[in-house]
Amino acid sequence: MAPASGTLAKYVVMNACALAAMDGALLPASFAALSEQLQVGTAELGLLNFSQSIACSLALPVWGWLLQLTCGRNLLACGCMMWGAATFLLAMSSNLWVHLMLRLVVGVSLAVVTPIGQAMICELYPESGRGRAFGWLQSASTLMSAAVTFATTCWARKNICGVSGWRVINVLVAALSWGMAAAIRWVVPVSLVAPSPGRRATLGDMRARITNLVCKKPSFLLLLGQGVTAGIPWNAFAFLPLYFQLSGFPDLSAGEIVSIGGLGGVIGGVVGGWLGDWAHRRWPYAGRCGVAQLSLFLGATVFVAVMKCSPRFWAVVSLLFLFNVVACWTPVAALRPICGDIVRDSQDRAQMMATWICLEGIITSTLGAPLVGLLSEGFGCRLTSAKAHGEQTAAALRAALLGVALVPWLLSWLVWLPMLGIFNENDSQTLEPAEFMQMMSSFYYGIAGAFALLEEWLSSWFPRRRRQADAES
Repeated sequence: MAPASGTLAKYVVMNACALAAMDGALLPASFAALSEQLQVGTAELGLLNFSQSIACSLALPVWGWLLQLTCGRNLLACGCMMWGAATFLLAMSSNLWVHLMLRLVVGVSLAVVTPIGQAMICELYPESGRGRAFGWLQSASTLMSAAVTFATTCWARKNICGVSGWRVINVLVAALSWGMAAAIRWVVPVSLVAPSPGRRATLGDMRARITNLVCKKPSFLLLLGQGVTAGIPWNAFAFLPLYFQLSGFPDLSAGEIVSIGGLGGVIGGVVGGWLGDWAHRRWPYAGRCGVAQLSLFLGATVFVAVMKCSPRFWAVVSLLFLFNVVACWTPVAALRPICGDIVRDSQDRAQMMATWICLEGIITSTLGAPLVGLLSEGFGCRLTSAKAHGEQTAAALRAALLGVALVPWLLSWLVWLPMLGIFNENDSQTLEPAEFMQMMSSFYYGIAGAFALLEEWLSSWFPRRRRQADAES
């Protein structure tokens, strides 16, 4: 089978990565329907999201290691087949524990995208154009996620020919996943991210090699810290569709809010990639860090406005659209291009990305949606009570979302400060121990201050909300 042109291979790889984002959007958009059919609350919904996310994180290094055994094309196609099968089986089940097990399989399958798909993109695009490439990828992912979020939020609780809407949508997404697996096998060349001849290592040896490589690169350690802190809010946003439904918007309106607002990410991905490349040409690497900090500041400001504005449809849609335009620059402008530049070897790059996203995913999966579920119930969110759609429930979920978003964004902004001082083009130099410790000491005190603010906020909000909920129940 002759390999297709490079341009067609680019489109197929990008669409495979974007399809993974669409599959990952199914669960948050189905929260309201799953809450009714499985009779569960926000804590259990957070557990479903956690199981998928943690499985994805833990499987990342394994997919990266498998690159030494077979080519990236086969691994990416295998991942598509696996998540298509798991998504199809999810549509057949109404048991919470079965959903938990299948979410683990979905997470393992989706993990193939980060190390394999992104390593392929780094091979297909030159260094000067990777920001735009990742920008287009994020835009395509956002567009597909918005489409499935809108369809699922609107139709999840309706019956389509006697079948629950969320089940029908799961089957359709599974069919798309299988079709994408066939396209990958047909179009992507075997030589793209192929195993090196004679290079074999156990998973433990590979982990030791990557650990040694990472320890020599201070910038990677800070990229990891930034990814951990910045990823927590986006994991927590799995509850946004449910929040808008609890705020009084009908299912259709809630789906339109999340989908239309999410389309801002289509523009934001392209703008962020272009800004990152432009800033990198003007101020090598420091420019990318500056764009990331600007995105964090603008995103946090607009998100507060989204959560505090009056519940009018177009006001919420406009602000959420603006939020997605400005808040998504960091990965495409800085994180992915810089990580791609740190390591030149395709297998090392895939394994390093896998290690990075693994550690990031474990922490964000724990402190994202699950923490929102626990905090919201502590603040008085009761989905199974008669007052489930009252102002108290929406206010509790809003307080949890704000807390889990703003504190990590502050920490993420602080992490970029030492990045301005230690990154260079080859990332070959390391700081003197005293200089590095002085820089990290300043960073530590910033984190300590942020956690002190978080502790003060929780101590004032949590008991008061809990007493109000108990009094009303």
